[in-house]
Amino acid sequence: MLEIGTRSGGSALLMLRVLADVYRRPARPPLVITVDPYGSRPYEGASFRYDETHYGAMKRALARYPNHIHYMMDSALFLRELDRLYLWIEGVERPLERFTLVYLDGSHDPDVVWHEIEQLRPCVVPGGFLIVDDTDWFGGEVRRRLDAAAARGGGGGGAGGGLAVRHNGKQSIVQLQVIDLGT
Repeated sequence: MLEIGTRSGGSALLMLRVLADVYRRPARPPLVITVDPYGSRPYEGASFRYDETHYGAMKRALARYPNHIHYMMDSALFLRELDRLYLWIEGVERPLERFTLVYLDGSHDPDVVWHEIEQLRPCVVPGGFLIVDDTDWFGGEVRRRLDAAAARGGGGGGAGGGLAVRHNGKQSIVQLQVIDLGT
């Protein structure tokens, strides 16, 4: 699972708690990877500032979960480096290349969000989900782009290339379709 835009860690905490309930010992819960640069900066589309107090709150909320990994960088840097990132899991080097769930709640600028979607959609496993928060911001531009991509058949090829989009309040939920290849 990947979350871009962690802020104080509320969404990641929910994911980690659900995984802890579902994967009881000795089973190892899946990783939750979060990405957020923190630092004092304006928040796109809102009047408040984003600052280091959110980083401290995130660390306090998520510190007890060994299946949480945080990358302190913006999404542009993370996406540039993603194909070079790996983790050692059970003695094996494993690339960060496939996610069952991607939750985008970082920048709300439509061009930034659309770049994240384009880069991460191929990383979502067929049947997996890409959830985009606050798609009603900026006049609903991201929502319109998602609807147009779904109408075009998912925009792009590859296994599981189709996608289904539904909107739930301020979130848009994209599910990559599982395509039966007859095997």
